[in-house]
Amino acid sequence: MRVRHSDGYIEDSLWSHSKAFRVLVYVTACLGVLIAIGFFIVIKNQRAMNASQTSSAQVSLPLNSGGATSASLNSTPVTPLPKADQPPSINDLPLAKNTWRSTLNPAKQIPSTGFDAYYVNTNNPAVVVHKENVPNIEIDYSYSDFHNIPSESFGAYWIGRIKVPEDGMYELYKRISWANARVMIDGRILTESKDSLKEAPIFLKKGEYVLEVEFANEWHSTNFILALMPVVRTYNSSNIGKALSELNLPAHVSLYSASTHKTTNKDGTFNVHLDTAGEPMVLYLHSDRTVHWQVYGQTIPRAIVYTGDTSTVSSVGSPPIFKMEDVLIGHEFFSNVNNKPECECQSGNFRCKGGFGDANTDKTLENIKNIMGLNLSGGSGVHSATHLVVPETYVNQQFILDAYARSQEVEHLRRACTLAGSNANNVSHPPSHY
Repeated sequence: MRVRHSDGYIEDSLWSHSKAFRVLVYVTACLGVLIAIGFFIVIKNQRAMNASQTSSAQVSLPLNSGGATSASLNSTPVTPLPKADQPPSINDLPLAKNTWRSTLNPAKQIPSTGFDAYYVNTNNPAVVVHKENVPNIEIDYSYSDFHNIPSESFGAYWIGRIKVPEDGMYELYKRISWANARVMIDGRILTESKDSLKEAPIFLKKGEYVLEVEFANEWHSTNFILALMPVVRTYNSSNIGKALSELNLPAHVSLYSASTHKTTNKDGTFNVHLDTAGEPMVLYLHSDRTVHWQVYGQTIPRAIVYTGDTSTVSSVGSPPIFKMEDVLIGHEFFSNVNNKPECECQSGNFRCKGGFGDANTDKTLENIKNIMGLNLSGGSGVHSATHLVVPETYVNQQFILDAYARSQEVEHLRRACTLAGSNANNVSHPPSHY
């Protein structure tokens, strides 16, 4: 290459005369490009790492619902929780971003009681299909049986106030299947996950908080329950008796029970009215499915023992409440009192509906006495209902005799089935009150 000066003189440049110089320039330029690319990649990766540490995982709810979208959830951890010996508090939780509230409830309307529930189809998530106020965060249906929303495309957003009566540890009681969910307190993420939720224990001070839940289902049936409750120690057959004895109960205290398979109340509640004439008593509650027990009556139980991971109990008088993992009294124990055994025999295989023949009454009563240290005085049981009056049945000599007669009838049918083989008609009862 030649360079022309202002005076017209032309000289040859180093570029034109030196091949080594030209190679050096090319190499230097290439190295500069490679360094620039490497620097860009490092910056991009660092930004991605920062984003994953500071942004929360969330159920996606696009603002623009013009196209078909599906709810998804990113389960990337948000911020590290405190050490195990330092329970998290509100300020330890990460702030929630891109919330469903911004689309479904931008005014952040909070009901004075219960929870406002916004139901959507996740294929068009910005459109509220139905809104209602409910006492509990709970949904249970299959296929399209709820506001014509296909279960696998069902989404819901709940918001309400919760009152914490005293400083202490609280945790989530929940049931969730194939779904995504995010739980927030005062705009901070308590927990979020896909197909499961942690109990997420947290220390809360006495006061009022705003609870929000985002939920997106992914299965043909929808079954979701969530409540924030005080941490309750779970007892079993080996230690519940000792726990009750430490209450210094009166020597003549009675044990009564109320049990059911499920409630038929839409809000999940099940009312128990105590009709025990003011006698000192301990109440045992059992349900196969989640129930929100509400105990009423003029008698205040000295204690309540209940089963069920996601069930809750509220009672007149606020007695001590014990959660137990072992089932001692199923609903059939009392609901079968007025029923005739309904059994069948097929090819020598014998079975009875409703729990008939599954337990010996004397052994059950003895087991209860040994475990709880109390005699069962009476109770009520039903497969499904909205309420029970306790007791509908007293455990007395007649109760034991009637139970024995039913067990003898079942044993007679069982022996006949063995002898008759496949002749079911010879040993079957017509359907009764089961």
